Amino acid sequence: MPWYTWSCIPLDVRRQMWEHFQKFYMWDPDLDAKMQKIWERLCSKNYNDNLSAARNRAAELSNRAGHRYDPDDPRRDMNLLKPYHPDWLSPAIWIAMIDHWNNEHWKAVSVVSRKNRLTEVDGEISKHTSGLRSFGATGALMHKANNGVPPSCLALFNHTHQKRLASDATSSDIGEYVTSRSSGVAVNGYATRLSQKYGDDTSNHPLVDKELWEQAVGGMKKGRLFGFGYNNDIDMVLTGTSTQGGASSSSRVCTFFFI
Repeated sequence: MPWYTWSCIPLDVRRQMWEHFQKFYMWDPDLDAKMQKIWERLCSKNYNDNLSAARNRAAELSNRAGHRYDPDDPRRDMNLLKPYHPDWLSPAIWIAMIDHWNNEHWKAVSVVSRKNRLTEVDGEISKHTSGLRSFGATGALMHKANNGVPPSCLALFNHTHQKRLASDATSSDIGEYVTSRSSGVAVNGYATRLSQKYGDDTSNHPLVDKELWEQAVGGMKKGRLFGFGYNNDIDMVLTGTSTQGGASSSSRVCTFFFI
């Protein structure tokens, strides 16, 4: 049976994936349960996001071929997507998935979910520019591109919330912010607070001042800290090292690289 969602994957298969993942990354053993929970959550999100991206890509190709396919139409015919399977799925599995999704209930729920994902924050659509790549993975790319020097909190936020004029994920050729809230947080919120506390010389600024960042974004909302997706441990996003939950400074915590 095709794996329509992460939860469809048999437990023994997920256990094998988890064991394989642990061969590449390590952390404080006291964090095992927490790490597995984070891993499961991110795998579920990324797996479903990849299937959603595959459907969107198939819809785009179908429209290019002259067929009208509107993902916001609950009456849409998903059979139009069958010729356009992603490279990582066999045609037979893709067709079986389309047959599973192509019913009134699933399509109606997907339309509602799609609208909910485009959540308005302060009157604007909340968005960023990193696509399916996690903030941690983007930070890792910037870390590597900068000869092993991790990006600052503000640099990573700017990179993922300003429109890039080049397609390179590490390019610094960027333009305006994607929303006025992003601009307000970066320019009038966090950057101003940094200068007030540490002075105008940015070389004296730390990679991150979490207290100032929380002040700039207005604190936690629905269990999340604005600016870095699901991961509220900013140190882990920037450097791959967690300072939460008793992890030692040398514990390499890299769940954000998975998928």
